[in-house]
Amino acid sequence: MAGCQVVARQPELMNIPAQIELRRISQLLAFARNSRTHSEEQIAQVAASIREFGWTNPVLVGADNVIIAGHARVLAARQLGMTEVPVIVLPHLSELQRRALVIADNRLVERGGWNDEILRSELSELQAGDFDLEMVGFTDDELKTILAATEPAADESAAGDAEEEIPETPVKAVTRPGDIWLIGRHRLICGDCRDSGTVVRLLDGAQANVVITSPPYATQREYDPSSGFRPVPPEQYSDWYRAVAANVAAILADDGSYFLNIKAHADEGERNLYVMDLVLAHRRQWGWRFVDEFCWRKTDNGVPGGWGNRFKNAFEPIYHFCRQQAIKFRPQAVGHVSEDCFDYSPNNPKSTSGSGLLGTGLRGESASMPPKGSQAWGHMRRKLMDGRHEGIARPSNVIEVRSESTLGSHSAPYREYKMTELQGIMAGIGLPYELGTGDMSQVNYSSWRGGMLGFRNTVEAFRWLTLIPLFAMPVWRRFIDTLVLLGKIPQTVANDPKVGLRNVQWTAPRFESVDPVKDAEGVLKDVRMGRKTWFEAVLENGYDPTTQLEQIALFNKLVDKFEIILDTDPRNTTLRGQEQPAGTEERTPSRKAAAGKPKGQGLAALSEEELGMVKDLLVAGMSRAGGSFESPSRLYRG
Repeated sequence: MAGCQVVARQPELMNIPAQIELRRISQLLAFARNSRTHSEEQIAQVAASIREFGWTNPVLVGADNVIIAGHARVLAARQLGMTEVPVIVLPHLSELQRRALVIADNRLVERGGWNDEILRSELSELQAGDFDLEMVGFTDDELKTILAATEPAADESAAGDAEEEIPETPVKAVTRPGDIWLIGRHRLICGDCRDSGTVVRLLDGAQANVVITSPPYATQREYDPSSGFRPVPPEQYSDWYRAVAANVAAILADDGSYFLNIKAHADEGERNLYVMDLVLAHRRQWGWRFVDEFCWRKTDNGVPGGWGNRFKNAFEPIYHFCRQQAIKFRPQAVGHVSEDCFDYSPNNPKSTSGSGLLGTGLRGESASMPPKGSQAWGHMRRKLMDGRHEGIARPSNVIEVRSESTLGSHSAPYREYKMTELQGIMAGIGLPYELGTGDMSQVNYSSWRGGMLGFRNTVEAFRWLTLIPLFAMPVWRRFIDTLVLLGKIPQTVANDPKVGLRNVQWTAPRFESVDPVKDAEGVLKDVRMGRKTWFEAVLENGYDPTTQLEQIALFNKLVDKFEIILDTDPRNTTLRGQEQPAGTEERTPSRKAAAGKPKGQGLAALSEEELGMVKDLLVAGMSRAGGSFESPSRLYRG
């Protein structure tokens, strides 16, 4: 229509946040059902991004301060020592909407793609401008792939497909001083590190972020004379090393670090001081900053040896130097998640011991407590008491790295590693380490007995609760049913509870004693103290108490018949094996009854009944020697 204008109606947007506000980190609560995980490396990258670009994306929270989106940013902010973060409050979301947004906020971003050509171009230009590409979030491997050439040449592609030919080892070495070997991204030069030209050729214009060196000892060891190196007298070592330190300074980045690993040897009962002189020379003569000293713990037991006035070597020092105070330092990259972190801040109480930013009392943001009884107080009450919170804990300056696993003259950390692994395996399958491996090197009576008792309890539980009721009893029932089907047993007899064919008394093999003497002493004390009865003690050793009593009585009659006094017979001897006086009540009266029998005739003087008694004893002894006596049995009803 003439004179009319069509105006497009703006779509109605609901719940546009009116403002962004700052909230204290200590007030924010993590969403307990958050399915998104954040690695320590990612948190470090987010922290670096915030430091580089500032805060560009507010945290989304509910009215109750529970985080909906931005968990990683909050953790990164804590690492950076921030006390407040910008947030957008979303009070309109229902509980289901909130849970859905927690997932959608992460997943919807992942649905996007990349224009590889534009991405490669952008990254290349950033790299050319000396921008740190770690800030953009890609890993080194991803960056290498993205920045690679688009399409390799035909001959390069064919060469890449062909298997690399490895040349035979030459009879005579071909490497000469000055040769540079390219090993993937690495460069290896044959030369003298004290020669500046050698070091410059190796780096080829690049700078080193980290330099690690472990120079030769002064005169402690003998070196191959053909190498051209001659041991350096301790008093000349610093002067000799000066060129090494100068070459490191020439190729080290301004914010780089340099680590020196060396430990002075000992002569005539004292340590040589040339390493201390070397460290002091770095600081006082050559202009290095002495950052720290690491303790490299190389072995648990120390290097074998015995000295009259000192202990074994178990560590080496590593000295950390740099050229300026600000260095590449990313402790979060090697830290670990902990709930025992607190804020490092100049506002923290100072320690009277001079340890820096540590102290006592409430620390950082956590010094401001929320109202007692509130949800935030209930969630954080323990951590808020002393300012501790969840974060990335820094490692210490003690380095636990074993190095002598292949050196026969040194201790063997591999053996300790193997023992630890085997102990874990044995624990997983429920076996004592000594029983499963046969290694008795670490065993004493208490540890062996304790391990065996635990193992016995495990076996007993499996035997009586699983093996017999679930496996053995079904076999027995099948056996009875088979006899019924074959007509060997009437059905009525098989099912008669008075006959009890389906009720089985199962007896398991007894355990051997760990230490018979000590075990016997323990059992004897238990019986005397009333902790167990004589019957229980006999049952635990795998014998039938009734049969045991019958055999004791039978044996006593036999020795009385021959008027034999044994030091194991408490009726006729004391505890020390001495014979009791004839008039004591303990002396058995059976001697009078046996007095009329002829002496010296042995078994011929016994009656038929007494000979039967001897035969029973022999059979019992043979049975016990053959292992037919078994541990306590249990009745299972079918």
